[in-house]
Amino acid sequence: MTHAYVEPHELYDPDMTDKVRQTYVRVGNELGALLIPVGLAFDRAYERRPGIVLHKSFDGTHPSLLGTYLAACVVYQSVYGRSVEGAGYDYFGTVDEDEAVFFRAIADETVRDFHARDALRGERR
Repeated sequence: MTHAYVEPHELYDPDMTDKVRQTYVRVGNELGALLIPVGLAFDRAYERRPGIVLHKSFDGTHPSLLGTYLAACVVYQSVYGRSVEGAGYDYFGTVDEDEAVFFRAIADETVRDFHARDALRGERR
């Protein structure tokens, strides 16, 4: 599940995360595919730290290094089913400890919440 565009992207839409989620969930359910909630993690991170930069400023669509780090945490936890909290990986010192801890917590919460919500509704993702 991809992240939404942000400004200055020409297709920026403040409701894009919800639209992307609905589309991915519908198609994922039709295919019986594992959904990896990267976009929901981006949204959660932006809510908690509005000034954080997860996208490249020149286009509002490509992830920054921090966005890529967050996405990698979400993918890892979704695929392997193991929490990334306490993982210690910091991209060879590029991601500072505070940011790494924050992103690993966001990934852990997002993946757990997304899949727990699905289990309660009997939906497969």
